[in-house]
Amino acid sequence: MEIYEADFGCEERPDGQETMVMVRLKSEKSGEEHTLQMRDADLEAEKILEGDLVSLEESGRLIKKKNEMEKQLEEEQ
Repeated sequence: MEIYEADFGCEERPDGQETMVMVRLKSEKSGEEHTLQMRDADLEAEKILEGDLVSLEESGRLIKKKNEMEKQLEEEQ
């Protein structure tokens, strides 16, 4: 997964507009790539960072998948 800021060209982000980012996803199964525009706040709320494994729900929401280390830490607690 790759995250980069939405491009406003020479313009700055309009006042009051939320920060939007572009998210490029690559399917583990097919290798297909998809690019989505999302609110940066939504990624922060889910603690999603560039390089994380995520799943895309039908609603368009990204859910962070736990890696093996995170699963192990949860089991120990």
